[in-house]
Amino acid sequence: MIYVLYYPGFESRIQFYLNFPDYNEEELYNIFKKLAKNEEYKISSNIKDVLINDFKMKKTDDNFSNGRYVRNVYEKIKIEQANRVSSSDAEDINLIKKCDIENVLENIKPIEIKKTRIGFAI
Repeated sequence: MIYVLYYPGFESRIQFYLNFPDYNEEELYNIFKKLAKNEEYKISSNIKDVLINDFKMKKTDDNFSNGRYVRNVYEKIKIEQANRVSSSDAEDINLIKKCDIENVLENIKPIEIKKTRIGFAI
């Protein structure tokens, strides 16, 4: 992913670009699993396809933020999971289920980046 800044004259002052290649879908899924493991969550075995398909779809968006997207989705999934567990008599309170992920993914709205211009308007 290459980030381009939209400030007049800025590009001529910087003579190099840093290119950070995007993670593939499997790597993004592994990031999700590592986040869950670090916080001692278990994940259902049937969630991989849901997340992989979401990552494939989101990667086509120009504003896809790669690992940051996974972290943001993971945080929302934790909240969804906590709400589900608190409203039921769940036995395994550290389990992230497919329904937690699906509920979060269906409510994510596309991010719009507003281009900022520097200068005066007439």
